[in-house]
Amino acid sequence: MDKFTVKDAETLYGVTGQTIRVWCGEFSEYLSPNANPGRRRTRMLTHDDMRVLALVASMQKDGFHFPDIHNSLHNGERGLAPESPDGLAELSQADQKLIQQMRNMQFRLDQTLMENESLKLESAELKAEVRLLREQLETMRTQLQGRADLERQLGRLEMQLEMLQGKFKEES
Repeated sequence: MDKFTVKDAETLYGVTGQTIRVWCGEFSEYLSPNANPGRRRTRMLTHDDMRVLALVASMQKDGFHFPDIHNSLHNGERGLAPESPDGLAELSQADQKLIQQMRNMQFRLDQTLMENESLKLESAELKAEVRLLREQLETMRTQLQGRADLERQLGRLEMQLEMLQGKFKEES
């Protein structure tokens, strides 16, 4: 199994060794034991460790905080990492930058897709609310129409009453 060094991770993710060590401590539950070997021991990272760190680097660059990253890792998300340390050494600075840009774009695409799904749900909720409001409006119109009919009937009855009172006065 290929092993990566902290220096490999620094180069690939464009951060300091201290940052790699902080990430290894913070996200230790998703990393191999050799990613956090203890004091004065050499930290070695597996390919899977590098995938975890790739996601951490990408999400950190996009402004996400540790709880968000923990949630993504817990849900099984991982980033892309080189297949071997030798492959990393062969990459030029431009290639490494392109890889990082590709990872960032993939992450943004994933985020956009999740936001799109959220908007679809919100849109469906809004459509249901509009439908409910239209039904309520139609009910009110029906009630108002019924009230107008009652007011006309009341007006007719009042006129009949006045006519009957007028006749009664004439006869008395």
